[in-house]
Amino acid sequence: MAAVMAPPPLGAARAAFRAFGGTVVVHTAVADRLDAATTAARAEIEAMDDACDRTRPDSELSRVNARAGRLVPVSAHFGEAIDVAIRAARLTDGALDPARGLGWRSIEWDPRQRTVRIGPGAHLDLDATARALTADRAAYAACRAAECGVLVALDDYLAAQGQAPDGAWRVSLTEHQGNGDDATGRLPEAAETVTLTEGGLATSSGALSSGCAEPRQHPAWRTITVAAITCVDASIAATTALIRGASAARWLSDLGLPARLVRQDGSVLTLSGWPARRAATDPWNSADG
Repeated sequence: MAAVMAPPPLGAARAAFRAFGGTVVVHTAVADRLDAATTAARAEIEAMDDACDRTRPDSELSRVNARAGRLVPVSAHFGEAIDVAIRAARLTDGALDPARGLGWRSIEWDPRQRTVRIGPGAHLDLDATARALTADRAAYAACRAAECGVLVALDDYLAAQGQAPDGAWRVSLTEHQGNGDDATGRLPEAAETVTLTEGGLATSSGALSSGCAEPRQHPAWRTITVAAITCVDASIAATTALIRGASAARWLSDLGLPARLVRQDGSVLTLSGWPARRAATDPWNSADG
């Protein structure tokens, strides 16, 4: 079972395509701006895929791993992905650790020179944060290109920028077998519909990604969905909460993030005013420096 989020078409234009190993859906508040938004979003997603896809031997990530122990120059996209991954590791005390083997503190990252080095024996994996960052970047680029409100969904990661139609995007939360929405636009029955004006939503489910330091075979929660000011922050919170298990609800409440937690028996717990019409403020703003 996986939580899949996709806004139902309510007059706003919509396009879907396969990329980054998943399904991307782009929505625009103004119908005739869809092509511009989709072109911009696709370019960002392809650039992030070139940088961070661990399954591609020609990606920058694979190149960095193959050159463990040596300084490797990287692109701006990869540099931002490294920044976000290290930030996530720091904020979660290593629960989301991008460096298998030696740990995230062993990463030598120079943002000015844009060079990175991992120690011999280490293996870099950005899966825990790269998709959420991709959604954020794609939404920002699409909004600028289309000059209207945009929502980008990359599987379980949503990012909204600009003025939403009728004041808010309506987002369907669904749980079903399979890989989620496809290019046909067919969706399973919605478990809940919420609204989002701007910011991000992310869902983490029972099968934790390899970017997590402490994957669990039998988590306390089936899925956890979080709203935050960015999709990256929502994803960090959702995945960390899933790892925390029984203490997830208290931890999310302390952060003040709107969240929806589904227990293994299917019962639902909502926190901090969920569903939030507006994205939450940054819970880590003061701690992040």
